[in-house]
Amino acid sequence: MRRLKSRWFAADAVTPGMAEGRHRGLRWAPERAVLFSLLATVVVLGGWVVPAGAAQGGRITRSVKVLDASGHPFSAGNAGVTACPLDKVPCAPSSTDLIGAPADANGNVAITVTANVRYRFLGYLMCGTSNTTSNPFDRMGAQLEGGTVFTVNAACGTYGFDVFVHYLDGTQGPLPAGDGGVLACSNGSCVVGAPDATGHATVALDPAVSYTISGMAVNMPGWSCPSFVNGANKFWFSTSVSGTPNTVNGATFVVNEPNCYQFDAFIHYLDGTVGPLPSNQGGGILACRTDNSGCVVGSVDASGHAQMSNLDPTTEYTINAFVVNMPGWACGYTGLPPDVYWFSNELVTGTPNLADGMTFNIYQPDPSTCAG
Repeated sequence: MRRLKSRWFAADAVTPGMAEGRHRGLRWAPERAVLFSLLATVVVLGGWVVPAGAAQGGRITRSVKVLDASGHPFSAGNAGVTACPLDKVPCAPSSTDLIGAPADANGNVAITVTANVRYRFLGYLMCGTSNTTSNPFDRMGAQLEGGTVFTVNAACGTYGFDVFVHYLDGTQGPLPAGDGGVLACSNGSCVVGAPDATGHATVALDPAVSYTISGMAVNMPGWSCPSFVNGANKFWFSTSVSGTPNTVNGATFVVNEPNCYQFDAFIHYLDGTVGPLPSNQGGGILACRTDNSGCVVGSVDASGHAQMSNLDPTTEYTINAFVVNMPGWACGYTGLPPDVYWFSNELVTGTPNLADGMTFNIYQPDPSTCAG
């Protein structure tokens, strides 16, 4: 049996007909005169027998297989076969020229191509963030034999995780279907496993690759303080785990509805104008624990608005606004040189809800009133 080899890939595509030899040559002999009548219904191309009508560009469907190096199928939906016309190689994944057909749980693929178009056929495996392919297999559509096996020399496993959301009212439930899932990232690329009604999600991952995996909620109704915004979409995340899939398989993730505290900060200038705290000047909302165990800073947007979800609702803080290194300003605080700081007149001490919704005002000092 002849195998197709490539220096780029460590996998093979094998066709049943290849075992018969390279060519089925035709000899011009009197006893073969009957072949002239057969040529009306059969076309011979390079030693391959092509069904009648194929050369006229008819559409044909071939049943082939995608298997791993041990002859086992991959999970349904993770593998398949693509066909790219040779004059279009390489086909981009979004190309309308690329034909793709998924494999079922037994590795079976039914791919439909044009008989007289020459393609590059590839078996593929989408596993986690990586895409592994078989040997390239260049043939006319009609020359792809039924039963061809595309061997992808890679491993892929299916791993299960659970995702729940915890609401501010104290209730908890599975992440609603369609509102996120399990996010697995490696080398700058990510894949998402969608949960079922119980919050359980399965993800196909490469067992040899280390991933960072977390729960992810998207566009949750009524939620504020998203961790990340992309266009119209808002995202919230659970804590994450890192490691190879076997070490984190079965992990449960909880995405907490954030305690979202909102503040505004404005600057009053000596010329009488008032504007939002500059978002590009440094500063923001400063919340320091009253037990001196640490501080957190909330950044302001261009309107001077800040949202903070990293404050413990049961902890007491001192909360105010500050700005750093304002050009031309005098009388600043220089306790952390070389930076110079100015603070709001308002200072709130207590749990975050006492300051929630407040507006903080920072006044440009008159140099003539500077002490010392």
